[in-house]
Amino acid sequence: MKLVIVDSSVLVASIDGRDVHHERAVGLLGAIARADARPVILDCVVNEIVTVLCRRRNERSPDAELPDFVRLFPQASVTASYPMMSDRMEEILGRVSESGGRLSPHDVLILLYAEAKGIGWIATFDEDFRDRGPAVLSSAGDVPASE
Repeated sequence: MKLVIVDSSVLVASIDGRDVHHERAVGLLGAIARADARPVILDCVVNEIVTVLCRRRNERSPDAELPDFVRLFPQASVTASYPMMSDRMEEILGRVSESGGRLSPHDVLILLYAEAKGIGWIATFDEDFRDRGPAVLSSAGDVPASE
């Protein structure tokens, strides 16, 4: 089974029905499921998702309910990447600098995790991931059919 790291841009859009990329995200995640690929959701990605969704709720409607984050991301479904951050902080910060700030520390951590685990795909709408390692899947049409 092929592994696919799913970035926060795709997951936020799939959860937030008002996101401009909502339909695209839902289609991409559906194509990944049909391709018999297993999504990998990293702890750093969950951190970003919670931050973005809380900020959006506070900006749009502070009285609105937040999603049930524990239900969305049960501990067993989240993959730990943060230990790599503490072990490779200088490399991460160096790659952020080399990218001219186009990559965040979390972006670099995602790339390092993919490299360390041999994961060849990342589902993301962030174009800064292109040509940096894993193949970028940004629409349902990018997902190869299951083998």
